[in-house]
Amino acid sequence: MDTNQQDYSPLSDNDLLLKIKDDDDQNAFAFLMERYKQKVRGLSYRLLYNEQGAEDAMQDVFCTVWKNREKWDVNGTAQFSTWIYRVTVNRCVDIKRKMRPQVNIEDVDLSHDDGADLKMGHTQMAEALKSLLDDLPITQALALRLYYFEEKTILEISTQMEKSELSVRSMIKRGKASLRDHQDMLRAF
Repeated sequence: MDTNQQDYSPLSDNDLLLKIKDDDDQNAFAFLMERYKQKVRGLSYRLLYNEQGAEDAMQDVFCTVWKNREKWDVNGTAQFSTWIYRVTVNRCVDIKRKMRPQVNIEDVDLSHDDGADLKMGHTQMAEALKSLLDDLPITQALALRLYYFEEKTILEISTQMEKSELSVRSMIKRGKASLRDHQDMLRAF
C-alpha cells in the first residue's frame, strides 16, 4: 500500500460520509462506492431484470450520493445502507417507467404459424405476469421475485431487503393476494 494512501477499510459508513461531506474526499467516496457496488447493482438487477438498466441505476445512485453529500446527517436515525437502498429502489422505478416498450403495429407479423402462436402465448403470459408484478408495490414485487423466481429463503430475502422475516412473509402474502385477484387473466394463457 502506498504510504500516502489512507486505509479506509476500518472506517464505518458514517466516518466515510463525514470525510466525503467535510473534505470532499474522493478516495473515501470511491471506497464507499466499492463497498456498496455489488449490493446496489444486485438490487437494481432484481428490480429491472436488465443488465444495462442495472448498471445505469447504480451509476445514478452513486451520483446522487455525491450530489447530496452535504445533506447527509451522520447523526440521523437512518443508516446509510437503508438510505442507499431507498435511493436505488426509487431510481429503478424511474428507469422502469422509461423502459416500458412501445409497440409499432407495423412491426407485428400477423402470418399464421402454430409454433409462433404457442411462443406468442408464452410471451404474452410472461408480459402479463410482469405487468401484474409491476403494478404491485415495489417491495411486494421484489419479495415475490426473490422468493419464486430466484428461490431465495425468507431469511435470505429479509437480509437482502433489510426487513424482518415477518415483514417479508407479509409482503409475499399480500403480493400473492393481489395476484389472485387477476387469476382469470392468467388462466386465459
